[in-house]
Amino acid sequence: MKPIIDIPDNMFLSMLLLIPLIFLWRMLAVHLAGKRGYKTTISHEAGVVLFLIFLAVLSSQTIWPNSTTAETRMPNINLIPFKVLSIAYRDYVYNHSLDYFLISLTGNIAMFIPIGFFIPLLYRASLKKTLLSGFAVSLFIEIYQLPLLRWTDVDDLWLNTLGALLGYMAYAVIIRLFPVISQKCKMVRKTPG
Repeated sequence: MKPIIDIPDNMFLSMLLLIPLIFLWRMLAVHLAGKRGYKTTISHEAGVVLFLIFLAVLSSQTIWPNSTTAETRMPNINLIPFKVLSIAYRDYVYNHSLDYFLISLTGNIAMFIPIGFFIPLLYRASLKKTLLSGFAVSLFIEIYQLPLLRWTDVDDLWLNTLGALLGYMAYAVIIRLFPVISQKCKMVRKTPG
């Protein structure tokens, strides 16, 4: 079975270059937020850095060209909704394999759970805004994959959005149990004085 996350060789080098850029960008963002009357917390900044690193890993798995792209040179596009379910079912029935289920269904859902979790945790985002953000990121990825000749699938849109919903639900449960986490992870307006 192919691993769900197959980290490209250049991923580690990219991360080594990206992490200092993230820290520089966050220092600038904190400075500008302070000028606008906001203050941040270490928890917020740690969460933002983790979220940005996650987004970098997500992009490495979804939009960076890979070796199979160069070999096929043919776009693979699925515009039939819920086709992924019938393929997973056939793979299980005829091949006695859960590979397609684990990779396509579970993988597409799981990789968007952090989006549904981090967006409301770090920013004041409702369920609707969080789901729209998850859908928008998924749509961007699917459109961006077209010229890269990578697999583009309409089912990824609903699976990724479902992942964002599960992430939001995890956020809601954690915040209900530990409300202080929400307060520590958001920027707040400075009090005068």
